[in-house]
Amino acid sequence: MPSRTSHSHTARPHQLAAIVFALMLAASGPDASAQPPKTVRLLTVGNSFSGNAMEYLDELVEAGGHRLVLKQASIGGATMQRHLDHVAAHQKDPKAGLYSGGKSLDDLLAAEPWDFITMQQASIKSHDVAHYRPSAQQLHDYIRRRAPHAEIVFHETWAYRADDPRFLAKEPKAGEPRTQRAMYEGLRSSYEAVGKELGMRLVPVGDAFIAADEDPTWGYKVVPRPKLDYPALPPQPHSLHVGWKWTESRGKQVPSIDGHHASTAGKYLAACVFYEFLFQESPVGLKFVPPKLDADYARFLQETAHAAVAARNNMQRAPSAASSLMLERVRVSDDGHGFVLADSGRSFIPWGFNYDHDESGRLIEDYWDAEWPKVEADFREMRELGANVVRVHLQLGKFLEAADRPNRRSLARLGELLKLAELNQLYLDLTGLACYHKQDVPTWYDALEEQARWNAQAVFWESVASTCAGSNAVFCYDLMNEPVAPGTSGKADDWLGPALGDKHFVQRIALEARGRERHEIAQAWIKQLAASVRKHDRSHLVTVGLVDWSLDRPGLSSGFIPQQVCGPLDFVAVHLYPKSGKVDEAIATLQGFDIGKPIVIEELFPLACSVAELDDFVTRSKPPAAGWIGFYWGKRPEDYGNTTIADAITKSWLEFFVRRAKEQL
Repeated sequence: MPSRTSHSHTARPHQLAAIVFALMLAASGPDASAQPPKTVRLLTVGNSFSGNAMEYLDELVEAGGHRLVLKQASIGGATMQRHLDHVAAHQKDPKAGLYSGGKSLDDLLAAEPWDFITMQQASIKSHDVAHYRPSAQQLHDYIRRRAPHAEIVFHETWAYRADDPRFLAKEPKAGEPRTQRAMYEGLRSSYEAVGKELGMRLVPVGDAFIAADEDPTWGYKVVPRPKLDYPALPPQPHSLHVGWKWTESRGKQVPSIDGHHASTAGKYLAACVFYEFLFQESPVGLKFVPPKLDADYARFLQETAHAAVAARNNMQRAPSAASSLMLERVRVSDDGHGFVLADSGRSFIPWGFNYDHDESGRLIEDYWDAEWPKVEADFREMRELGANVVRVHLQLGKFLEAADRPNRRSLARLGELLKLAELNQLYLDLTGLACYHKQDVPTWYDALEEQARWNAQAVFWESVASTCAGSNAVFCYDLMNEPVAPGTSGKADDWLGPALGDKHFVQRIALEARGRERHEIAQAWIKQLAASVRKHDRSHLVTVGLVDWSLDRPGLSSGFIPQQVCGPLDFVAVHLYPKSGKVDEAIATLQGFDIGKPIVIEELFPLACSVAELDDFVTRSKPPAAGWIGFYWGKRPEDYGNTTIADAITKSWLEFFVRRAKEQL
């Protein structure tokens, strides 16, 4: 195992983490006053179904104490191809291809720095995936080029009402759904398949509709076709669709049924789904209810929307599971010295693993596509060893295709990692901007000047935060592993620090000071990147992984002096490897990071001391330390022999980890 000195970086062991296992019952309602106000900018590219879903969203957002900026690019009955045709028409004739208000799609895409942009298929074709190709890809790419920082999501539309004429044909056309359930299953699989191809998340409105419609108590009950006398209409309790209505035909009022469009109840349900998806807050308990909508039924719709979004995040198994268990968000405790679970208030002690590479030195992005079962097995094993936190290291080159263009496939896989963490009741320490393998660092990235490089890093964090904001499995965002600010003179010739083995763990945030103090550079960098996270996620914690030589002391320093740069951070993360016979010195170093915020020792291992000394250090580090994260390389303690010193050390480390995990539980 490589050694570490004050002039070099650590050898990084392998996997996931921790200890305190926190479960909770599904939340019954939000406390708007407990959440900081948030502004979300949303553009919908759709048809009347997106218009239905937006009908009550403004009122819900206001009730939640937030702000919504909303515009709609809508064409009645439009497919995704129809929007592309609109674009083509406008390119030929500036007076053609305009939406309501006389704006083109280009105009609308440029109108705001959109957080989310929705796409949807025309409902009549939503069950057939063939109608999504190639228009979904083409429309997605068109939007992406013009709004590179927005997250493009699929608005999963809903199935028609069970008694819609579509389902009454004696001889349906080939491929036509015969029932409401068949239509739902077709549209769900189509949205999921194409969404996976494009790396898009789904707003699960269709899931919520089918759950509500099939509920034994609150679901709509089909009745035989009524005989109607104008202007009377039949009772249609709990219909999510418009249903029976009177329309004029040749001067006469005739009854007709609209089983497509949403009723007041359906519009409210769709708005509740969008509210939770956009703001990462349950709509349950929000005071706004449309006039004439029964309060108890409205509460059911809120709960159904919450369950649908939670199920998409793998936090609930089924929309009707009222008592499903889920992870609670972690926040800083009120005394500012530790962590608690946000809803229950229970203490949370981070105790986990760095999952930075596998036993052969591969980084997670090198194998998480072809060998996903390995990742699944490792996560289960880390949980069984007693971890509650797993620190993963995300490579910038895998998550950015260009300075302003995220890699949607990598973000989709990150979404799967969040689900895996949720299933195993693990929290993720998401450490970003890694450039550990020099050969994988994009040449365009190394060629960027300082501010352009920071801007690209901000794009990385915006895309990661927008992907992860809705999952309570996020423990924190660690902006970078062991960043270093430049000294006051000279210019470095490489963004990366010296290699340890084949990996570069230290990274410079600037190549030269240009008259600035080191801590001023670090302050500006943290401020910009923390803001890029907060643009999409105001709830989860933000930190930076600091080397132990960050203190303001004579000799080697990173420039990231805790007292001067950690203001925007929620807690302090430090990497500490006690040396044999110098546990007192390690404790003194740790105390130098105590600035009145929680401290997590984010890297810990018996690299230069015995396990007994490490045990002593952990015991004496409380307080100020409130969490500890070590290393895991894909093996249990019993899988290691004593044939090499490295194996013996790792085995004793894991045995120590398991023992201390049980003691803390």
